Amino acid sequence: ENVDALYEQLKAAIVKRKTEFDHFIDFLENRTAWLSAPAEKEGPMAIEKGLLIRSVGVAKQLLRIKDTLMPQLDDEAAIIIGLFHDVGKVGIEGKPLFIVEEKVSSTSALGLSLNRSIPTASAPTYTINTNLVPMKVGVRSLFLVSQYMLLSDDEAQAITYAADTKCIEGAPSPYTTVLETAIKLQKNIYENSYL
Repeated sequence: ENVDALYEQLKAAIVKRKTEFDHFIDFLENRTAWLSAPAEKEGPMAIEKGLLIRSVGVAKQLLRIKDTLMPQLDDEAAIIIGLFHDVGKVGIEGKPLFIVEEKVSSTSALGLSLNRSIPTASAPTYTINTNLVPMKVGVRSLFLVSQYMLLSDDEAQAITYAADTKCIEGAPSPYTTVLETAIKLQKNIYENSYL
């Protein structure tokens, strides 16, 4: 309910990397589906604005966790990796990752209407855009962020692998570990009670 206000608070907290952060936010807000995209094809966040709700939630969880478990993690780094860990789900400019399925009707030989997909106004059905080059969300997220912002090695690993740490050769960085925990808290606790 207050995702917009929380999002504005997180944006306002970026000071040291404000110029590059603001350029990236401008790109996201004005040239992609960042403010309206779902976070998933199915599930509690398969809703308009689901990606923003999840991203803001993960960033807030990460700030709470870092205060307790990893105070040496910079607040700005926490906000950047929390907000942008899933940003690859916007797709790229002009090609969103998730598209709303259209209602497809056909008429049978008996003249009966057959609806294959019937999205409703309150619950659209999403599909993956096949016009995008396939890549993991973390990789696309890193691809997008790194075009606008300089990231540390720890931040890059966290954005790329936090949702898929088993793909890391070697040990995950502390940033990746705390981001992975924040994602699990957001998804398993807060999003399950969201709807």
